[in-house]
Amino acid sequence: MTTWSTSILFILYVFSTLSSTECANGTISAVIAFGDSILDTGNNNNLNTMTKCNFPPYGRNFPGGLPTGRFGDGKVFSDLIVGSSVSDQLHLFKQYITKLEAVVGKEKSNAIISNALFLVSSGNDDIAITYYSLRLRSQFAVSSYTSLLVTLASNFTKDLYGLGARRIAFMGTLPLGCLPAARATVGGILCAETVNQAAQIFNSKLSSELSALNNSLSEAKIFYLDVYSPLLDLIQNPQKSGFQVVNVGCCCQGILSCAFPSTYVFWDPAHPSERAYRIIANQTLLKYANSFS
Repeated sequence: MTTWSTSILFILYVFSTLSSTECANGTISAVIAFGDSILDTGNNNNLNTMTKCNFPPYGRNFPGGLPTGRFGDGKVFSDLIVGSSVSDQLHLFKQYITKLEAVVGKEKSNAIISNALFLVSSGNDDIAITYYSLRLRSQFAVSSYTSLLVTLASNFTKDLYGLGARRIAFMGTLPLGCLPAARATVGGILCAETVNQAAQIFNSKLSSELSALNNSLSEAKIFYLDVYSPLLDLIQNPQKSGFQVVNVGCCCQGILSCAFPSTYVFWDPAHPSERAYRIIANQTLLKYANSFS
């Protein structure tokens, strides 16, 4: 069970991006991201997975208008946090370190890793798909399943720390019960509140565990990123940000998509639109900028 969950949560969609980002009082040497389809910039194209998005109309608002493997109409959260183009994507972090050492040497590689910001997205697919869609809830109560996910996240954080990571930002889940796919299971209008409650339980446990790790790992700066609240605000108050549709995605009824994706909070049944991502990313940077440094 542990091996399977770890592969879904942290290896299946691993990718990395490299940039130089000024943040508050320090310089972030790289942004290295692990997680699910909320962060994936196309690594999934080369993996044996059931779900793909490397075909139109995905990517219609991405530069060049071509599908890249991002689950959206354009840029995703990790693109907008980094603010630069994506470098070569690597499947495993240890391979990334080996290649980095070959390019810049071990000393410089260690400096890049220790000054990098590690961005991790966790829990979205595990709760929305594995637990609810695949009926895993017949085997686990929400409390025990979310505790298992947090244990995996904690172990992964310790592994990253052991490999030299010092600044680690963990994103909690989205309001999963308000995704169009979840709404469809309860009639399509209201959010699936039981799914939202599971997401909130996971997020609360994750936040507490990360705080404990931050205290126990002496050189680490580990913090929780709340992406649940800003997306829920867009869903509950769409007009405030100029959105018109919150209960369905712009894409994909057959091969068609809506004419104006910027008016939709969601691009497809499970992923926000680029405009929604951009608003969430801007709020995240404003709220957590000092933590990034």
